Amino acid sequence: RVITHQRNAGKGAAIKTAVDNAEGDYLVILDADLEYDPQDIPRLLEPVLDGRATVVYGSRTFGSHSAYSFWYVMGNKGVTMAANVLFNSYIGDLETCFKLMPLELYRSLHIRSRGFGMEA
Repeated sequence: RVITHQRNAGKGAAIKTAVDNAEGDYLVILDADLEYDPQDIPRLLEPVLDGRATVVYGSRTFGSHSAYSFWYVMGNKGVTMAANVLFNSYIGDLETCFKLMPLELYRSLHIRSRGFGMEA
């Protein structure tokens, strides 16, 4: 089922609409620009099915031939490190736009951001 907004209301608003209408056990968030391949969704689910994870984040590679600016990459690494310290975790790319988590867990977060601020 395709659900649309009459006008672009931001990524957070799109995710909220999707979550409000979602059925099933898990939610996968990815951007429409296909930076990530939807065919990789089964790979995100593997650690959950194996009992190794509850939430799985995809990760971008910020190599020397990256399309991202130096300061974008450094900012991403700083925010990711801060989250890892605060939550005693190891996430490689906090701002990734490819996430899998239980639908009810996402609903319990009460995300309010209507834009990309919902990523963190």
